[in-house]
Amino acid sequence: MNNNVSRKVRLSPGVSKAFYEFILYTNLSHHGPVNNNTWEALYEFIKYTHAHNVRLDEDQLKELLLEEGARPQDANKIAQVYFHCRNLLYKKRPWDTRRMHSWLRTKKEKEDAKQSFREKLLK
Repeated sequence: MNNNVSRKVRLSPGVSKAFYEFILYTNLSHHGPVNNNTWEALYEFIKYTHAHNVRLDEDQLKELLLEEGARPQDANKIAQVYFHCRNLLYKKRPWDTRRMHSWLRTKKEKEDAKQSFREKLLK
């Protein structure tokens, strides 16, 4: 078995529906250019993923876009915008010293970060 083979990104039914609505309102699957419709649809997708605490990172979104037929340069640009917007929307908390990417943490990782923060405060 080849360990270099990437895993296919799996989305929950709700996220999958939101993603395909995003694709539907763009022309990315036909190798069309990024335009205003693309950005509007992306913003809606970002709002959905943020509101539902979806842990989809930049590389995963890029992979999904490429699977749907987006050009590599467009998939990269869209994935970067998505990731920056998700980081911007995440509200910083005192125990999150690593603000970037902290919304991607698992529940256990968040609890560990909180506990570590509390222990530092009590010292």
